[in-house]
Amino acid sequence: MSNQMDDLILHLPCGQKTLYKNLKNKPNIVECVECKSHDIIIEQVLNLPINRLKIKQIEYELELEKFSKLNESLDQIKKEPKFYLETNLTNVKNELNVRRDHLKKLIDDYYYQLNRKIEDFMEKKAEKIDKTLCSIETNIETNEINDQMDYETKSTLVITHLKNVKSKSNAVKNVISYVKSQSVKFVPSKNLSINDLFGSLILINENASTNYASDPSASNADEYNLKRVVNINQSINDFKLIEKNKFLIASKDHTISLWDTNKNVCLRKFKAHTDSVFCLCVLNDKMFASGSLDNSIKIWNIDLDLNLRTLMGHKFFIYCLKLTKSGHLLSGSFDKMIKKWDFSSGECVVIYIGHENLVLCLDETQDEKVLSASIDKTIRIWEANGNCLKVLSIHCEPVICFKILNNELVASGSRDGKIKIWNIETEDVSKVLEGHVNPVTSLKQLRNNQLISGSDDECIKVWDLQSGKCVQTIVEKRARVHDVDILMEG
Repeated sequence: MSNQMDDLILHLPCGQKTLYKNLKNKPNIVECVECKSHDIIIEQVLNLPINRLKIKQIEYELELEKFSKLNESLDQIKKEPKFYLETNLTNVKNELNVRRDHLKKLIDDYYYQLNRKIEDFMEKKAEKIDKTLCSIETNIETNEINDQMDYETKSTLVITHLKNVKSKSNAVKNVISYVKSQSVKFVPSKNLSINDLFGSLILINENASTNYASDPSASNADEYNLKRVVNINQSINDFKLIEKNKFLIASKDHTISLWDTNKNVCLRKFKAHTDSVFCLCVLNDKMFASGSLDNSIKIWNIDLDLNLRTLMGHKFFIYCLKLTKSGHLLSGSFDKMIKKWDFSSGECVVIYIGHENLVLCLDETQDEKVLSASIDKTIRIWEANGNCLKVLSIHCEPVICFKILNNELVASGSRDGKIKIWNIETEDVSKVLEGHVNPVTSLKQLRNNQLISGSDDECIKVWDLQSGKCVQTIVEKRARVHDVDILMEG
């Protein structure tokens, strides 16, 4: 609407004509933009009958165009309304599973923490008991009473013996009481409902006017077709290409699989993690790294199916990994931290601290600055040594993914379904790509100045970065798009 309105020719009270864009964003009373000989009130200019008619005609045309697109979307829904319902409910179920796994992890960690405290206390108490038992005197020494003593002397001796026995009895009694006493007590939280702990479901009246159809394809745009390269009967968290026809898959069943797309077979499985594998990173031709809900990063040899090394240091699960230009491995975690590793030695060399929530995405600029995105809705720019240079608030919702396009521009995707193109130096947003109706989960750059995006709305979209328009939409029904990558172009 903005472009059409900008080029609209308006009549001025002095008889001159001007474009709508010449009056836009100006104070209500300004000097005539054409003749410069008098002041005009912009509100009055817009309400001139001929101008008001022109404006309403454009609004009418745009509303008709919008109505036409909405009808196209409605026709799609009519074909399979249950599909759109299942899409939302599947996302909710996935959120429930993530919540359950997270709470289970927190409860298990706290349970083991309390057990360790009990064991530490038992060890300290046992040492104290041993020292006490060694020091306590249990022998009773008495002076013999004979018949030659008078009654007064005998009574004095008996009273002394009695006091001695009572004193030693009390000492022994105290030791026994200390050993048998319950020194630690478990106090369960009171009035804690499962609803408060886990969360609840709320029915929302959703706006049915959301346009699910993509923008019309440009005539000169490349067409990308969806092809099922392998059939995998497991839940996938991440995948990475290692060769043209081979890729790795991270799964919720605690394993990583190596697949051959030509033969549609799994070549081998890598097993060592004790919980769901969340992310992967190819290190070189022979090695890759994996991050898991078990809080560990594992380094693997691809050919030997061998776990070479395990990197421990994060307090919670690993969500993203990135190989730097210097040959180090970056990891982002639920513990809000980013760590840089020498994966050859297993040493953590730098810790990046600043985010206030889970770190979701990592990348690196040409001059080796680190970019990170988080659920805390910020994108941070770091020096290689861990110093935070900038904290950017580009989005109003959690930033799930981003892609550095060149030395100046970055594309970032958010939970609200928007993709923003912005300048890394000035922080100015040049374009907002709107079309996804659920969180944008992945971004990759294509040739011909194009961007490809994946989303929880089961769509993959191809965007023309110059115009900001969606030129193609690929729909994979009943499948949330967690990640996209490029096997080959053309």
